[in-house]
Amino acid sequence: MGATTGTISVTTPGGSAASPASFTLIPAPTISGILPASGPVGTSVTLTGSAFDGASSVTFNGTPASFSVVSPTQITATVPGGATTGAVAVTTAGGSATSATSFTVIPAPVITGFSPTSGPVGTVVTLTGTGLDGATAVKFHGTSASFSVASATQITATVPAGATTGTVSLTTPGGSATSSASYTVTGALQAKPVLIKLSPVSGKRSATVTITGKNLGKRSGGYVTFGSARCTKYVSWSSTRIKCRVPEKARFGRAKVVVVTAAGSSNAKAFTVKH
Repeated sequence: MGATTGTISVTTPGGSAASPASFTLIPAPTISGILPASGPVGTSVTLTGSAFDGASSVTFNGTPASFSVVSPTQITATVPGGATTGAVAVTTAGGSATSATSFTVIPAPVITGFSPTSGPVGTVVTLTGTGLDGATAVKFHGTSASFSVASATQITATVPAGATTGTVSLTTPGGSATSSASYTVTGALQAKPVLIKLSPVSGKRSATVTITGKNLGKRSGGYVTFGSARCTKYVSWSSTRIKCRVPEKARFGRAKVVVVTAAGSSNAKAFTVKH
């Protein structure tokens, strides 16, 4: 311990002798930092430390990685396939060094299944798999869907308007995954409802209001809201005209009237609920 580059000397009862040439001591490497500290397979990681020159290997929790020695104090390495969360190690002619902290490998997501496997626009589908936490996008055959991450093994997503039959895919910080099976979109695809006018534009609770528009769909599965109150009484419903009664729970004053169908929500029209 404490030796440095220099000559080698030997002492005997007969005297001392020193080597004519110096012995070069190769220092052991040290790892002082890892950046970033987490990422999926394929992430480029910068290691900082000392005595990295001549490095012969870099491993992530024991799995060999490809790397490049930038300088005696810096190495860039790529997180290898099969790597798991753990310490990073560097080996040189001077010895080996292991990081004091772990590099966290973010696993790539996998979709193992979904249920149901078919349904119209608006159907809520449960995706199962692994590595689903942190999902940033879910798509049905390329069409973005609204979704909620329940856990690392489950996501619920709603079949979006415009979706067609095809695979389901998702994206997380660990990468992307695509289902092996297709989700079948059933029924005629619907366009979002559009409101054109209300008649009348004001009235008391229980008053009948005629809503004129297009793509209003069918009564089954659809509904009308006056602000936060949903209509419960309908006189008639067609794809271009709905007659319903102002909800008893509608708040007095100005309210936004919206029609909701399996294809989505319409634009809003103003209605004044009178006392």
